[in-house]
Amino acid sequence: MNEDSLREIESRLGIALPKCYRALHQDHANRLQQLKWDDDAINPLYLTADHVISPNLEERQPEMGAACAFPNWWESFFMIGTNGGGDYYCLRLDNAEGVWLIGSDCEETPTQVAGTLLEHVEATIANHESEKAWKAKLALQRAPFQQEIDAHLAAIKREGGSSRAAEWMTIDAIYPMFEWLNELEQKISPRKLRLYGIALCQLIPGVQDDADAMEGIALAKAMTFGIATQSQISNMRSHLRNKIETLMASYQSHEPQTFQRLIWRTKAVHALFQGDHDYLTNAPIYPNDPDLARVYSDAGHAIAGYPYGVDQAADMLREVLGNPFHPTPFPPRWRTPEVVTLAQSILQEEHYDELPKLVAALSKAGCDDARILAHCQRPHNHFRGCWVVDMILEKE
Repeated sequence: MNEDSLREIESRLGIALPKCYRALHQDHANRLQQLKWDDDAINPLYLTADHVISPNLEERQPEMGAACAFPNWWESFFMIGTNGGGDYYCLRLDNAEGVWLIGSDCEETPTQVAGTLLEHVEATIANHESEKAWKAKLALQRAPFQQEIDAHLAAIKREGGSSRAAEWMTIDAIYPMFEWLNELEQKISPRKLRLYGIALCQLIPGVQDDADAMEGIALAKAMTFGIATQSQISNMRSHLRNKIETLMASYQSHEPQTFQRLIWRTKAVHALFQGDHDYLTNAPIYPNDPDLARVYSDAGHAIAGYPYGVDQAADMLREVLGNPFHPTPFPPRWRTPEVVTLAQSILQEEHYDELPKLVAALSKAGCDDARILAHCQRPHNHFRGCWVVDMILEKE
């Protein structure tokens, strides 16, 4: 902001700006101009006169959160930004050093969050750069999926699909997706969820060196082929449960980080062994029981340290389910011997990197669905349970 903007703020609010605030915009103007927010009204540092003035006037109203929690706050403070949750970063009008947080979610007294305004700004810039890097990484990861996502969105728009169907294709957070699945009339098949869980478990750091985990994953794969015996499943379930209980009882003997990796890795693999019938009939799940619908949470803890921190989780769920809120049709005439043979080979050999070979065979069979073709054209990020291969082979 230039001097005219700073004077406008003073005039509209009837205050004298803190000296540190004026110095910030005079000495660091170029750096501040480089900060671009997704939403200029919700950020830790307001960068225009309008975005400064608006909350400083609105939050003076008696019914607003800041005024309710801190009556007459404007006599002592000046809002410079927000945490996005109803609280505001402020400077003291008496020029005392520091940045404070006030608002509807704060305690009854202002909370000092930085020793100086410049400290707050440096932290804000560092967080901003970190967020930009994360978004760039996410965009890079999403790039291979974009053609398929666009094809689904075009079909949803063309065919009058629901807003939920569009949200399903674009969301990055896994937790809401599982909540939305509860809206469906029919439960997702246990085979699909188990394959999704297996793929997640295979991402867990250290899983390759964990004999119990690898044996459990191999048996879970056998379950998806229908070749695991009930005795094998029961024995594995008991073995992993006993391991979890032993770990819980002896956690003090482990270094905390090592314990966390072990316990969540074991829980994730154990969760794969909920019985199909128990899952489909919503049988009661007691503490330490396996739960197919929670593999993503346990694996998330093991991979990222918290349940929903796996960047690939949403794309992986779409890999096995496609779009259950706007299913893609597959007419029988496209299921030619050549298409079926290729799909069977990909499934049996787990050569999902060969999916692009299906494009020519499907096109020859008359398939012109952009969603199916785009999915097959992507050579990477596939695994057993792929919705196109399963649809060709009519597997749930």
